[in-house]
Amino acid sequence: MTASNDDSAGATLPVVTATPAGLVRRLGAMLYDTLLVIAVLMIATIPFLPFAAGRALVPQEVGWPAYVYRAWVVLVIVLFFGFFWTRRGQTVGMQAWRLRVEDEQGATLTWPLAVKRLIFATLPWLPSWLFLGLAERFKSPLLKWLGVGLLLLGAASLATVWFESQGRTWYERRAKSRLVLLPKR
Repeated sequence: MTASNDDSAGATLPVVTATPAGLVRRLGAMLYDTLLVIAVLMIATIPFLPFAAGRALVPQEVGWPAYVYRAWVVLVIVLFFGFFWTRRGQTVGMQAWRLRVEDEQGATLTWPLAVKRLIFATLPWLPSWLFLGLAERFKSPLLKWLGVGLLLLGAASLATVWFESQGRTWYERRAKSRLVLLPKR
């Protein structure tokens, strides 16, 4: 939707009224993008296969290359989202669901803002990944259940769109960004 706003010189400037993205659309776009990121990470893993020699890329199996690989995975994910968010404000999944990420003024994200958004969006999930990793290492059912519980709590952080006046998640407020629904063509 657009409206008009008069500035002091008398020219009419368009004012864009953004419709916040709903939770179902967010989840749909996340699913699409998750599948695409998995495919990208499969390709990004190819250079590390010679170090693995048929073993898992974990420190117990291959040593230091596993740590380099983990850093590489993080870098690839940051570059994936940063590239799409700073170009058109849309990943492939967001395009399919007619969503766009933008700053609070409606502009495409800058790289620092894209990284900040990605960091804040990841924070609720980190404790669950830590507990699930520890559960795997120590074969602990208790740690596994704690990890699953924290995973559900991280997922619940998306539900903050229902309680925020502008329909944003808590991490979008912190990163000074928003996810909006684009009109049908």
